[in-house]
Amino acid sequence: MDWNNKEDVLKEVKGNGCALEFASDTLKDDFDVVMTAVKNDWRAFRWASEKLKDNKDLVMEGITSNTSILSFASFRLQNDFEVVMEAVKNKGTALELASTKLKDNKKIVMEAVKEDGFSLLYASDILKNNKEIVTEAIKQSGYFFKFAGEKAKNDIELATLAIKNYNSAIEYISPQLKDNKEFIMPYIKSLGNNLAYISKRLRDDPEIVLEAVKSNGYALAFASDRLKDNVTDIIRCKKLIRVFAKK
Repeated sequence: MDWNNKEDVLKEVKGNGCALEFASDTLKDDFDVVMTAVKNDWRAFRWASEKLKDNKDLVMEGITSNTSILSFASFRLQNDFEVVMEAVKNKGTALELASTKLKDNKKIVMEAVKEDGFSLLYASDILKNNKEIVTEAIKQSGYFFKFAGEKAKNDIELATLAIKNYNSAIEYISPQLKDNKEFIMPYIKSLGNNLAYISKRLRDDPEIVLEAVKSNGYALAFASDRLKDNVTDIIRCKKLIRVFAKK
């Protein structure tokens, strides 16, 4: 095997892209050789020359096979709007590989989140609080509310949508909403175990705790120590009342 011979290397990387590691520096700088290797295995791009890692045509074509190629591209291309847009259209989470500047670009982030709500994790702090972007993510699953910014987590509309699409999203809402009795009550009634995620003050609220226990008896474990015994007594009394009522 002659690693300086283009024909030999082309044949080798066509079947095993990562064999590019052993090619001569000259062939690691050859567009045809590197493209052939990358088409077989995107990881081969790590052995391309610095010049080709900065080749926009090669990276754009490689992205169509696997967006992870962007991880080995030059910083210039990770900061290129067209390149990153193409990447996130193919796979939203490719946003992770974009430059800090483009993670703060609303068009890029919106496209990424549309493709995969999980991409919200990689958006800038500013865009994690953008209502349009957060809405797009949590429409897919309220679980993605976990990655929203603090301001967004305190938005009643967003919190309501998130919980609607994922009951346990109540875990991710702001401390202020976790302490808002009026907001919390419906979600305690529908899923008692949500008691685990609300404020300490409300876990010591008899009305809240009773509704939680009505929904799920095991929710009592999340009540304040003060109320655990009280609620147990109340439940016993209610059982006695039902027994005597039947008589």
